[in-house]
Amino acid sequence: MGNVCNIGLRDRAGRLMFGLFFFTIAVWTWAFFIVNKLPHIWMFYLFIPFYLGFLGITEAVMGFCVFHYSIHEQGRKNKKRDRKQAKMIHAIAIIMGTIFTVIFYVM
Repeated sequence: MGNVCNIGLRDRAGRLMFGLFFFTIAVWTWAFFIVNKLPHIWMFYLFIPFYLGFLGITEAVMGFCVFHYSIHEQGRKNKKRDRKQAKMIHAIAIIMGTIFTVIFYVM
């Protein structure tokens, strides 16, 4: 099956644009909350676009597609290594999404 999870430069650029798009959505949403004086508790919804943004950026940097991994998991040669890398990418995105959500919550 080859290295389906590894992505080339074109796909990396797409993941980077995906990540930057959602990061921008998070910042615009934060500004919307501030301008409209919405309750601060709503700021926790920023986690979703921050998570998706960091997921895309991390996939671009590492050159590994978590989506392709989940689809092509059966019969993979490097199944353990790929699973570990997919979990690490998700962990990075969750941690960074949480950190940025808290930072924007406090601001």
